[in-house]
Amino acid sequence: MAEHKIQYAIVELLRYYKILVVETDIMSGLRYFGSKDPRRFAFINHHKKMGYVKGQPDLILILKNETVYVEVKDKGKQSPEQIDFQKEVESRGQRYLVWDSFEQAEKFCKEEV
Repeated sequence: MAEHKIQYAIVELLRYYKILVVETDIMSGLRYFGSKDPRRFAFINHHKKMGYVKGQPDLILILKNETVYVEVKDKGKQSPEQIDFQKEVESRGQRYLVWDSFEQAEKFCKEEV
């Protein structure tokens, strides 16, 4: 299953469990612009000015007493930027998870809610 399809299903699951979820996969919107489309560069620049950081996780979960950062990975590994972001989050005492399946999200929901 493609990563975005897994992510869609996970977001739906989180909402079912009443977990407040913020999607931060901003740059996925680039797929709607051709490589030569000038709007592509405007899109990138706008989001960088608004705080986008390369390597930021796909989802932020806001629980009752905790915020959890989640990277969804269907295949492959985290990029070096994603690993650096994870280290920064964890150095601040926050939880960072990497989910490679819907089942991992489902287990999380059953344990946390």
